[in-house]
Amino acid sequence: MPDAPRIITAHRLGLSFQNLFGQLGPERNVTGHYSAGPRASNWKEGVARARSFHEQHRNQGWGGIGYHFVIADDGSLICARPTILKGAHVGAHNTENLGVNCPGTTGDKPTREQRDTYRWLLANAHTGALPAAHRTDAELSQARLHVHNMWSGHESNGCAGSFKGMYVGGLKRGDGDDEPVDDFPTPPDAYADAVKVGDIVADHRHVSPDEVEEGKRGGEEFELEADPDFDEEAALKGADPDAA
Repeated sequence: MPDAPRIITAHRLGLSFQNLFGQLGPERNVTGHYSAGPRASNWKEGVARARSFHEQHRNQGWGGIGYHFVIADDGSLICARPTILKGAHVGAHNTENLGVNCPGTTGDKPTREQRDTYRWLLANAHTGALPAAHRTDAELSQARLHVHNMWSGHESNGCAGSFKGMYVGGLKRGDGDDEPVDDFPTPPDAYADAVKVGDIVADHRHVSPDEVEEGKRGGEEFELEADPDFDEEAALKGADPDAA
């Protein structure tokens, strides 16, 4: 099993969240994503992409970045949305579904470092290797593994392109990692079918109108505190997100 990657937490980045959709529930599913735009070749670019997602998704009224984890090309693991909060990454299927994003688009393939970090996450997310805010209740080694377009109603989008082999391969090393996957159609505009529900944008790819209606509409702040039993500075392995 790979060694622990560099870990950068939402607390260390100063990200704030709102609880808009309720609790995630036990993590019975893990869904892998790519994202439009550039890759994140190192931890600095990973931090920049995570912050960009966070701002964009807050502006959509989703309470912060919709993915729970972001993995940069160098294997740096950015702990984003706290695992107690339901995500905003697979519309109508966000309950009990943990979202992982590797920035990049169709045609991109995961790096070895990304594969190692994803495998490490599946094996260790429920342990003290992660801070409490980003720790899972369920063991992800037992979770069902998906990519975005494997979910009902999402078949027409391209996500997660050539990252599919890594995501669905799970803890297996090398099995299927380098095998080509089918070409997917160009994904539609993420907000092409978006509708406003109150102050929240519901769109067909990330969060459905029903999820908005069923969720907690108060927009209460989620208090994100440091875990005294987790050494954030050591986990950074020399990185300084404040200088990124």
